[in-house]
Amino acid sequence: ELCLYGLLATEKGDLIAELAGWGEDAGNVPEAVDITKPVQCSVEHSRLVLWEGSKSSLPGVWDPCPGEDKWLLIRYTYQGTRHQLFCQENDAVKLPKTAHRFID
Repeated sequence: ELCLYGLLATEKGDLIAELAGWGEDAGNVPEAVDITKPVQCSVEHSRLVLWEGSKSSLPGVWDPCPGEDKWLLIRYTYQGTRHQLFCQENDAVKLPKTAHRFID
């Protein structure tokens, strides 16, 4: 449903308040880009695997803030349940996972 890439974390590594709720507008985060479509193109058989490394190397993705530590926020629905993954850009990503269930 949504995939953002950029400066999305506080100094402590927590998700910024502008994105705390499920339906928050990505336009409120000026130093982040919506990479939902490029990431959706990597989904195969209802699974997403992105290897370790900068996500700006994915086709259709660019670095919104060169030289800064970037984060990845992925919100998705799997089998009718909302899920959320928030991780550093260099972390490997494997979806879906039960641990990603979003609790309101």
